[in-house]
Amino acid sequence: MGNYVLCSTPVRSHLAPMLTIAGHLHERGHSVRFLTGRLFTEAVRRVGVEHVALPRECDCDDSDLDAAFPGRAGLKGLDRMRFECNHIFLDAIPHQRRALDELIDQDCPDAILIDPGYAGALPLLLGPPTGRPPILKAGITPLMFSSRDTAPFGLARSPSTTPLRRWRNKLLYRVGRRMFRSNEQYADQLLRREGCAAPDLPLFDWSLLADRLLQFSIPQLDYPRSDLPPHVSFVGPLPAQPESAFQPPDWWADDIVNTTKPVVYVTQGTVDNGDLGRLIGATLHALADLDVVVVATTGGRDASAIPTPIPANTRIAGYLPHAELLPHVDVMITNGGFGGVQHALARGIPLIVGGDTEDKPEVAARVAWAGAGIDLRTATPKPLQVRRAVEKVLAQQAYRILAQRLATQMSGTSALTATENALAKCTHIDFTTGPAATSALPTG
Repeated sequence: MGNYVLCSTPVRSHLAPMLTIAGHLHERGHSVRFLTGRLFTEAVRRVGVEHVALPRECDCDDSDLDAAFPGRAGLKGLDRMRFECNHIFLDAIPHQRRALDELIDQDCPDAILIDPGYAGALPLLLGPPTGRPPILKAGITPLMFSSRDTAPFGLARSPSTTPLRRWRNKLLYRVGRRMFRSNEQYADQLLRREGCAAPDLPLFDWSLLADRLLQFSIPQLDYPRSDLPPHVSFVGPLPAQPESAFQPPDWWADDIVNTTKPVVYVTQGTVDNGDLGRLIGATLHALADLDVVVVATTGGRDASAIPTPIPANTRIAGYLPHAELLPHVDVMITNGGFGGVQHALARGIPLIVGGDTEDKPEVAARVAWAGAGIDLRTATPKPLQVRRAVEKVLAQQAYRILAQRLATQMSGTSALTATENALAKCTHIDFTTGPAATSALPTG
């Protein structure tokens, strides 16, 4: 049996998939220690593994990131991305590194699995590979690194392999790197204090430094890349986890399980839900007189936080496990959390996506590119826009057919088994060659 360390930034959207992996490894008899924030101590213990707390200097309460990181409030778009990169992820490097070094000294783990935001592993990845365990990265977002066949991550543009589009991509990468140059310089300052220097790679290519990158998706939901590095593997989506303690609401049987009406599910996830009017409010208003059942989850917030009257055809819950809800859903409206989107597609459910933070525009663009749903291209749609999208998805079977095709392709994968096997095989990596930690930046 293996001895593994899992590391996650203290943010729920990063933590949840890592918990799924940790629980599986524990059930398979492996020894697992899980390094993350103090707020998640009980969540980690519930999957049967040992929780190790991050230092307080890099811990936070992700339920109010504006309060945890003064200066974030009011920022949007690129300014917010640059701020979060520096102050949520890069500032944590010395503290996360110290915590990880201590675990390595104590446990001598066979391998380490990190989430994409755990920047504290960078000093280890930039140092001599012979003095550390193998480090794998969990790809819980769409692929972000450069390719000659794609535009830079964040622009939400479709891929193309024509010579003209490849030239366009090359130009956009040059422009894009300048946009994040200040982040690279900031990281370099932090890393030099740790005894190393930032790699001469675009910021989003740093994920390639890991010994293996396990992409929790399928190729058909990401853009084709003729230059995909060999140490990147698509292993399929992580499954939605059932909850044995699930207590269905009073309305569950009549309005969800036994209804003959289409069920439309709307959510803003657990992070970007400070204003529930952005997507949930617009949806409730849009579908109030449509002959459907609307289920809205608030990410744990009270229903009173929805700034619109609750129509008669709507049911509200703070949280409903996807494993229980999605088998009854006909259309899912979401701001684009990658995990939730894949849970829906694994059930063959078409999507309507509207988000503008983190990786959400890229998730929305991929759903539309795959033909499995509609990209609203905004996080604050007008009710009429939502209404038309729902009516279109319900009326045109092509969306469901393509979503079901993705579901069939996903059903042939087993992400948890693939992860367990990759961790075991990585203990035998030949470090004399090292991973393909070079930029895929287009050169021609």
